[in-house]
Amino acid sequence: EDNKIDIVYNTEVWSVTKKDNIFSVQVQGNKIYQAKCVLIAIGKMGRPRQPDYFKEIPADLKNGGKIIFEITSRQISGKKVLVVGGGDSAAEYCDILSSDNQITLSYRGTEFQKVNPLNRKIIEERISSAAVRALMPSQIQKIESDAGYPKVTFKEAQHGAEKFDLVLYALGGMSPVEFLKNSQ
Repeated sequence: EDNKIDIVYNTEVWSVTKKDNIFSVQVQGNKIYQAKCVLIAIGKMGRPRQPDYFKEIPADLKNGGKIIFEITSRQISGKKVLVVGGGDSAAEYCDILSSDNQITLSYRGTEFQKVNPLNRKIIEERISSAAVRALMPSQIQKIESDAGYPKVTFKEAQHGAEKFDLVLYALGGMSPVEFLKNSQ
């Protein structure tokens, strides 16, 4: 506000080009913004990874916000949430959400290998205190819609099938190599 910066939320940038020291930033809807300077601050991962079976998840779950890839766009409270992943993001999501949600973590490994030491300590504490229930190892076989909520069936018979309010994927992301190559 102090610097009168206009922010456009929920808009995907399609390209960045430069001509005569002016950048043109094309966004969805073919709108173009012009600037003297452009800062690309998307982190090292441009798009979240999707599981192999993602296309088979019913559209009502995806479009209804029951299948999510981040937690910053809405308040999540009082929900039964399945967090899928075993890296730093998954550990952090479990930590943040466990104070006022029922959290289950699905991770295909038997022990955490992709988390930094601090996140490992935190997630292990949350599991040992029962703030987070861990299904390890576990792999999702399919997700169906059960009255508009995700019903998750696991490949491991001991985990069976269970209904959740939300499924939160924390599977890392893909570097935006093509986007960066095409930006001049």
